[in-house]
Amino acid sequence: MDYNNLLNLYKFKKFQEVLNIINKNPNPSSKELNLKGLIYFQQHQDQEAMSYFLEANKKDENYCDPLINLGKIYFKNKNYIEAKECFLKAQKINLNLSISDFFLAQIYFITLKDFKKTEFHLLKAIDLDPLKNDYYLYLTSFYFNTSAYEKAINFAKKSYQLKKSYFLLKIIAQSYLKLNNVKESNSYYLEYLKYFPQDYESYYAISLNHLFVNDRPNFWLNIKKCLNINPKHSKSILTISRLKEKEIILDENKINEYFSTEKNQYIKADYGFALFNINHNKNNFEKASHYVKHANNLIFKSLNQQLSYDAQEFNIYSKFFNNQFFKKRLSNPKEKKNESKPIFIVGLPRSGSTLLEGVLNHYSLIDSFGEIDYFYRAIEKYYNDLSLDKLDTKIKVSFKENNPEAMIKNYYLELINCKNIFFTDKMLSNFRFIGFIKSCFPQARIIHCIRDRSDNLFSIYSNHLDSTIFPWMYDIKTLKDYYNSYVSLMSHWKNIFEDEIYDFHYERFVNNTDHEAKKLISYLGIEWDENCIKSVGKDELVIKTASYDQARGTIYSNHLKQSENYKAYLGEIFTN
Repeated sequence: MDYNNLLNLYKFKKFQEVLNIINKNPNPSSKELNLKGLIYFQQHQDQEAMSYFLEANKKDENYCDPLINLGKIYFKNKNYIEAKECFLKAQKINLNLSISDFFLAQIYFITLKDFKKTEFHLLKAIDLDPLKNDYYLYLTSFYFNTSAYEKAINFAKKSYQLKKSYFLLKIIAQSYLKLNNVKESNSYYLEYLKYFPQDYESYYAISLNHLFVNDRPNFWLNIKKCLNINPKHSKSILTISRLKEKEIILDENKINEYFSTEKNQYIKADYGFALFNINHNKNNFEKASHYVKHANNLIFKSLNQQLSYDAQEFNIYSKFFNNQFFKKRLSNPKEKKNESKPIFIVGLPRSGSTLLEGVLNHYSLIDSFGEIDYFYRAIEKYYNDLSLDKLDTKIKVSFKENNPEAMIKNYYLELINCKNIFFTDKMLSNFRFIGFIKSCFPQARIIHCIRDRSDNLFSIYSNHLDSTIFPWMYDIKTLKDYYNSYVSLMSHWKNIFEDEIYDFHYERFVNNTDHEAKKLISYLGIEWDENCIKSVGKDELVIKTASYDQARGTIYSNHLKQSENYKAYLGEIFTN
């Protein structure tokens, strides 16, 4: 039978008929052998399929299809080295096979985290086959997961034009929020709700967006819609419990019932933290302590935490980026005109960074980007793999043989895409990367947020920062170990850079705001404007942290030393 007729039978899934015809042929062609392999592949008989693909390839080494299909089987079974070899061989025969580029992109990302090659092969696949929606979907996911949000939006929209996959509307909405564009984010959530009007998670996301910009009426409108559909929605209950002014009075008994019966540990923890907030606001500190300990334990156990390697990572950075390194590398760095001057705000969560950002947000010459992981992404893109086993060697070799500062700096600025010279990056965990930061940006301003130790540890422990779940936050001993490692690393950086790192003391600022604000602005080298203090908490700033309520109010000191109320119940926090 003619091969095209066989192919038609295959397309109509008449597999047995196809096999019978091929088996009667004593000398089947490479195409027939490949077709036979495809049938076994469809039937999940991988070994049988592979034998026919190999036979087909042996019969005609210039026939690409068996190589592609072999590569797919290897890829499916996570044999990435063999899969890569198959796709590269296929490309030598035919450079214009989009499917080879698509799988090579995935392999480079999965095995090497090689952003450059991943992006190259995905873009090439789309160029070769611009109507293949799978390519756009994967590229959208790749850009979103590597924090290239503008590109993610661009390709998600192109994918949506090819095929209305409605989940893309949520990806676009989330990407716009990452870029602090609340208005566009809400518009795409609302578009999604046209098709799925009972999706309470979208109403919750819209409510949070309004809360981030202090639009309280629309916050309440949408969170009520969420709770009307799902009255037990734990995130909504937790969010409401954090607010001082409430249009919905939470029923403690009802939430306690949810807490007692819930099986999902993360949802149960949300209820636990909400019950902590409710009892804290009633000054029932003993009961509040019970719930906050229980909630933290639930998350810590659910994370199945292994040994923490933060101290080991910090040690790698402090050993390499030492005084000697910077004396050689940064001898009298000259400031260039119109060069970007990032302001890195570093420290621990709940240390006053949102208050600080509110002061700087007043100045039109400073753009605020909030908590963005762009600097980490830039380092990750250069080194591909940041696992600790060979990190020290990688860093040593890169600075000896190459110029990593240039690539890290350029990719970071590409992600930031800022027109102003000054901009703030409030990813607090960048304190670990100060060695990299000062290598890339010798003139960078670094503001280190410092808060009373006990207050800071208690605030981290009692606030479920679920946007960034790190195991060290949910266990008191692990939290204190992390804190001590952080203090040690910051002492190392201060020893090298001294006054180039500005210490922003939260308590000092709250108690003597004018004086401390003037010192801060002087450090940045910009003109003092007393209105910068009055602007704190204004609606223009997008606040996406757990401080969205307290950072909107007047600067006051009556919440300092709140941890003292818990000494009798959480005493371990207060010991060294």
